[in-house]
Amino acid sequence: MTSDDREVLAAEYVLGTLDPGAAQDVAARCEHDEDLSELVAAWRRRLQNLAPAAEAITPPVDLWDRIDEAIAAAPAAAAGGLTIGAAEGIWETVAPGIERKILFFDPDAGMQSSLLRMAKGAVYPAHDHAMFEECLILEGSVRTGSVVLSVGDYQLMPPGVPHAAAVSDTGALMFIKGERRAAP
Repeated sequence: MTSDDREVLAAEYVLGTLDPGAAQDVAARCEHDEDLSELVAAWRRRLQNLAPAAEAITPPVDLWDRIDEAIAAAPAAAAGGLTIGAAEGIWETVAPGIERKILFFDPDAGMQSSLLRMAKGAVYPAHDHAMFEECLILEGSVRTGSVVLSVGDYQLMPPGVPHAAAVSDTGALMFIKGERRAAP
């Protein structure tokens, strides 16, 4: 065991993150291993001010079920309206030069609405769809095969129909509504 491993073990022991068997093992080793005992004492000194102000409590047994229910109910909550400002939401990189901001996800239908932003020269790989996918070009242009879509153009791809790679020669911003997809 390296000195770094011993340091981590002592810290985890003091923080209480070891399983009960491993914690008992460390306690027993400290009785005979002066260096480990000193590391544990040093970690206790460092962390002494982090002691909880109240006693630990056990969460209710049904807590995870209630959290799952709240997450599942989220689309129903949106029935009263959902507004996402242009500066709100999180853009995630899905491929080189391509970012996506998910606006809404319906877990029952497996459908999401999102914005897809492509940098100039970016290529979204060819793919197919398990359900209808709608695409509306908001900025720039996108080429799929011989079809060029520009601002205001709409494309609907039915399930099972292969979709050629999408290339943006100008950069583009699109609204996409369709199945929830992992990154290409």
